[in-house]
Amino acid sequence: MDQGRHVKILMATYNGSRFLEDQLQSFINQSYKNWSLLVSDDGSTDNTLQILNDFKSKYPNHDVEIFQGPKEGSSQNFLSLLCRIDVHKNFVMLSDQDDIWLPEKIEHIIEIIARFSAQEPVLYGGRTIIVNDKAKPIRYSKRFSHSPSFSNALVQSIAGGNTMAMNSAAVNLVKKAGPDHNVIGHDWWLYLLISGANGKVIYDSKPMVLYRQHGQNSFGSNLNSFAKIERLKAVVNGTFRTWIDANILSLEKCKEMLTPECRMQLSRFTRLRKQAGLKAAFAVLRLGIKRQTKLDSAIIVLAAAIKRL
Repeated sequence: MDQGRHVKILMATYNGSRFLEDQLQSFINQSYKNWSLLVSDDGSTDNTLQILNDFKSKYPNHDVEIFQGPKEGSSQNFLSLLCRIDVHKNFVMLSDQDDIWLPEKIEHIIEIIARFSAQEPVLYGGRTIIVNDKAKPIRYSKRFSHSPSFSNALVQSIAGGNTMAMNSAAVNLVKKAGPDHNVIGHDWWLYLLISGANGKVIYDSKPMVLYRQHGQNSFGSNLNSFAKIERLKAVVNGTFRTWIDANILSLEKCKEMLTPECRMQLSRFTRLRKQAGLKAAFAVLRLGIKRQTKLDSAIIVLAAAIKRL
């Protein structure tokens, strides 16, 4: 494969020394070699910075830059990093500190994103192979079937940030929107913004990341029965509605970046959230607001009916 396209790997770190070396080694093991690494560290007090500096010294052929993060959590760390970089015509891939990339990950994703015009904002996200703290496979993440859309993004993030990649046009959209968004997750925000601005969102069913599950994850794999119960509890106790509130507030800040159709859909979605009962439930169905599974879509209808959407 032609390795002329440069890839900037963006990693947000915080006390990640336990697994960080495995992830860094997986970068070195990539079949695609034309990459650099930009790290935003959120004030680590363990050996994270030492590991990063040792890596930088050991592999001088890969440009490694380390920045001080905003110390406001993982999502703000990633958004601040995205908004400070200069990408030109390069590609960007987001990385967590505790995963492992499969050796063909960069090459595989570039082949997909490069099919589209450089002027069209493109966001890539995909499945993962969930592994334990010893990197032993547990299961695949859920495979989604519905096409990505703004109507789906209003109530769900389609892929983890640790799988996401963008072209320069997508990154420029994120920079234009700015880093000051108090959203529940940067991955959900990227899906909302880019789908709403008529960008291309790609969901890849082929996993390229070993997603390590351990006690220090910011977010879990969201797969098992316990996670389903937790999602239902989040709807009933109002937590989910709070997340949607934060997303809508951020969308309103940059509403001019959305297409007219998506602005209209956002306006209708905002109005239906003030309603309750059958009127709100039918409004969700009319607008095509749904999640990726039938059960979760039914929960959304319920949430609207009890004014928890």
